[in-house]
Amino acid sequence: MTGEEIGKVIEDAVTLEEGIKKLSCAKAFIIADDYGVKLSDISRYCNSNKIKISNCQLGCFR
Repeated sequence: MTGEEIGKVIEDAVTLEEGIKKLSCAKAFIIADDYGVKLSDISRYCNSNKIKISNCQLGCFR
């Protein structure tokens, strides 16, 4: 899967809350598992595209 394709998958999973793009931690894990993508790649994409990780299962992001 190309970077562009995974970007589309992530963008499709993003929600917009009060003008802030968010991706839940659980969705990030599902995307990683379903598409064989590293969580670090998802994190990198989110950081580059100003997407906040929400509802972190480890409590790291609030």
